[in-house]
Amino acid sequence: MALISARDAAERTGYTAETVKKKIREGILPAVKRGNRYFVDEGDLGKLYTRV
Repeated sequence: MALISARDAAERTGYTAETVKKKIREGILPAVKRGNRYFVDEGDLGKLYTRV
């Protein structure tokens, strides 16, 4: 499990950092909060994309 910051997750996915944080708050993207920063498992980044 490699944790990356919400900002790094945004850079890797093309989303803004605010969108990533919104997806965390909505429960779509699992994360841990350390201090005032969110960290996500890079293996969970695929959860940001939905099938259409």
